[in-house]
Amino acid sequence: MTAQSFDAIHAHQSAEHWKAQLVPYMLQELARVTKEGGLFFCCLDTEELFERQGRTLAEDDPTHVCIRQWRGGMSNWAVRLESLH
Repeated sequence: MTAQSFDAIHAHQSAEHWKAQLVPYMLQELARVTKEGGLFFCCLDTEELFERQGRTLAEDDPTHVCIRQWRGGMSNWAVRLESLH
């Protein structure tokens, strides 16, 4: 896959399954293959969403490893994404 290949990338309900230690690398690679000014659209479960919906990590899908391992919720994702610019 060449650099800046895509106008947009959509990840729906998948990022919460990424291994937390791989998130920085995955975001860097997504940034690399997205065209300048392109869009990375990501929908994911977070601790904040769980709280609003009355869900708990202990009772939810055990494959939501990124939520369990990467504390800080959306603010942590925002910091990571902003660091890619």
